[in-house]
Amino acid sequence: MREMNIFDGNSQRYFLNKKSFSYIEDDHIPFLRKGVPILHVIPTPFPVVWHKEEDDGDHIDHPTILNMIKIFKVFIGEYLHLLN
Repeated sequence: MREMNIFDGNSQRYFLNKKSFSYIEDDHIPFLRKGVPILHVIPTPFPVVWHKEEDDGDHIDHPTILNMIKIFKVFIGEYLHLLN
């Protein structure tokens, strides 16, 4: 997608080509404990406002959010065999 130049802003590399077996405590844990499959998408390093009072919409990087939406649209489309 980067090579197609469809990302907004100065896009970064969003996914690392490595597995992580660390167990990060977060709001996905109750779902994991109930056996619900999860895809935990989390930034590293954590933003300085992570889970603090100032962790609000003013600190969201909107180009990154738009790029992630594009990535997930393609992922879901391919997963559901909706794309050629």
